[in-house]
Amino acid sequence: MITTLVENPCGELMLVHRNKDWRDCEGPDFPPQEREELHFDGEEDTTYVAFHGPKARLDFYETAAFKVFKLNQDTHDWERVDSVGDYALFVGINRASFVSAEEYPGCRTNCIYFTDDYREGHEAHFHGGYDIGVYDVGKGSVEPFSCRGLYDPVLIWPPPVWVFPSK
Repeated sequence: MITTLVENPCGELMLVHRNKDWRDCEGPDFPPQEREELHFDGEEDTTYVAFHGPKARLDFYETAAFKVFKLNQDTHDWERVDSVGDYALFVGINRASFVSAEEYPGCRTNCIYFTDDYREGHEAHFHGGYDIGVYDVGKGSVEPFSCRGLYDPVLIWPPPVWVFPSK
């Protein structure tokens, strides 16, 4: 789980939890005798590559959901919220920002736009840089963006959060 703090347009402190769903996929060919595990620090979950026969199995993730909380100034408790209202929230490894969906046509209200934050995958030159999409807070659904081939995540680090439009 990745946690991000961000101030909303009303000046309230928000806490955003990003939940990942770990999966595996078939990787490149390797000679059957090669077996190795790679472990990376800095994540709750251990990521590894296990070599099995002629194919490698690569563990990777997809963003599954977000949970959004607001700090109650009186009780100092985090309270779950079910909406970010008429705003779009942009979240990445190096920044989080709210924008008014009304002021930026094309932005969807009550949605979280996210970029990939899998640093270990980038550094090890395997899966990483492709978990980019939009999470609809009201529906609780993720719509992935297909960005394979658009840029090389190994060469561009950290990945840009977004290019914010000008008015």
